Amino acid sequence: METQRSFIWGASGSGLSEYAWQISEDTQVAWVGNDAAAHITLLRATVEEELAFGMEQRGVPREVMLARIREAAAQWGLEPLLRRDPASLSTGQTRRVAIASALLARPEGLVLDCPLDGCDAQAADTLIQVIEGFPGQVTICDRRWNALAQSGANYRFANGALERAEAPRAQLPKGAYKPLLTATHGGSNDVVLQEASIERKDPRGQQRFGIGPLTLRFPAGRITHLRGVNGCGKTTLMLAIGGLIPSRGHINAPAIGWMPTAMDQSFSQRSALLEAALGSDEEHAQEALEWCGLAELAHKHPLDLNSTQRRLLAFACAIVRGPGALLLDEPTIGLDTEGIERFARLIREFVQGNWHARLASRGLSALEQGAPTVIWSCHEVDFAGISDFVLDL
Repeated sequence: METQRSFIWGASGSGLSEYAWQISEDTQVAWVGNDAAAHITLLRATVEEELAFGMEQRGVPREVMLARIREAAAQWGLEPLLRRDPASLSTGQTRRVAIASALLARPEGLVLDCPLDGCDAQAADTLIQVIEGFPGQVTICDRRWNALAQSGANYRFANGALERAEAPRAQLPKGAYKPLLTATHGGSNDVVLQEASIERKDPRGQQRFGIGPLTLRFPAGRITHLRGVNGCGKTTLMLAIGGLIPSRGHINAPAIGWMPTAMDQSFSQRSALLEAALGSDEEHAQEALEWCGLAELAHKHPLDLNSTQRRLLAFACAIVRGPGALLLDEPTIGLDTEGIERFARLIREFVQGNWHARLASRGLSALEQGAPTVIWSCHEVDFAGISDFVLDL
């Protein structure tokens, strides 16, 4: 790799993440893996102290350290978050802190694994600027081709080796991407929020974030994209709809299928089949795995699957009981090019009622009947095309 900018993409399960880690080990440069939360020590009470942690270990003088933190906070849009608990950050905010922390140590080189996962457009633009201005070698590894491939040498990782590569072609099914309509769909599986106020609290019971009051309707038989910057409340809104955090006002929703961003932490069973059967039964689980293309992996441990397969398993778990509404939080994280195409088709088929029809044809029960609702959040511009409506928070 003869240039100072290298972009390497490879499919899930190709060993690319291990390759990224090995590069950092061999060259002794800074590394930020695809699990940004793993780079947050949680040994400090605030983001500011978290940013200082690495520099403290290196004996950086306090005045220099504080100046670097102020500079990094301004660059990455972290100033409003400096007094926040690092554990309370959104996925995109966590990634900003992880990358900023790595850069604060002034490394000679940088290896980033899937660095755009969960990042909004502003964070992505900042990362591009940082990479362009970084004086040392930067190696970016990702499951999919993206904007970071525009500068430097581009490679594909396959069979443990690199080869020069061009962008792969992705074919995503397109929806009618347009503003949220004011007319109601009137379906039995509409999700309705009437003057709803939502808040999240820290472990001490203090409010750390609130949104609302909101009056919204998410139509049945449609896909609604929740769009907004990191930390604006997309996850909070979905948690409230699912009844997982308190809210005031009126929220009327059918039975919910929930798919969190942090899929690995939600797995608790020893096989994909048992994971999908949790809260349901093995007959429903087998159907869900087959529908998602995972039937041959039914008896493998969830954490032995590659990232695309794990994401599809999380989707199977969310739909297995035939819910009337599906809440998907950053569902494209972990998907490679082939996986994102399959996932887009599954979401469209689900909202068209194909999954519920399949259950009925097999004589299996569903929690809800009629057209289901899908509400999802994501920063993938291309993937957003599968949506029927978009709602900016």
